[in-house]
Amino acid sequence: MINTTDESDWMIPPETKGRVHFPAVELCWPTSASMYNGHVDGVSVVRLKYHVAPFAATFEQLGMDSTQMLESGRLAMAVDGSWALAWLHKIKVNLGTSVLPKFEKPATSMNAHLHAVLKGTKTPDASFKFVRFLATPFYQLLFLRMGLWLPSQTELMTPEGMKQWYTERKGPEEGVHPTGYDTLVSKYIPQCGAPFYEPPGWPDARAILYPEVDAVWNGDKTAEEAFAAIIPECNKIIEEAGQ
Repeated sequence: MINTTDESDWMIPPETKGRVHFPAVELCWPTSASMYNGHVDGVSVVRLKYHVAPFAATFEQLGMDSTQMLESGRLAMAVDGSWALAWLHKIKVNLGTSVLPKFEKPATSMNAHLHAVLKGTKTPDASFKFVRFLATPFYQLLFLRMGLWLPSQTELMTPEGMKQWYTERKGPEEGVHPTGYDTLVSKYIPQCGAPFYEPPGWPDARAILYPEVDAVWNGDKTAEEAFAAIIPECNKIIEEAGQ
């Protein structure tokens, strides 16, 4: 989980056309003893020392996914995308809603399907109308009602707007949205959400960045070891792609 931490987003979009940085790496990934003693318990320390979060191999050995482990009582909490509610609301357990743990301030990244129009399209007006349609309340309501999406239209985040799609979950067969979901939509997302920008070159940068993140999660490297070299390399890829 890479998230906004102390001072700004980890992907900067401005005139620089994008840049990867981690303003609070020590807070996000404190895997060394000095970092652990001097800062809050980081995700990887909690995972490696206290075994709170299972490794992928654990799921493979059990032959279960996180949804099945929640329903069977093997997991107490799952951190997933908002889309997971589309199937989680059907399981036979009591569900609640919470937000991501914060470091310096609460924050979450906001991103969704990416729709674009090719520069050389022969039908720019029709193409734009189609992309615009995909962001209309009419199109979104279907997916909001089934729990797959969060609204991107601010009018659908208001109490009046939520009446069009929000159904309080009272059990596996009744309602979709668990306790606290309304606060998530009306307060947490507008106040703490930050858009995620994908500049040119990001897919190539991501391909080398994510394995380094995994190495930190798995305890193979410290954050300092993992990111000292890889962040400049990622930024070089983005810079060259944007030229």
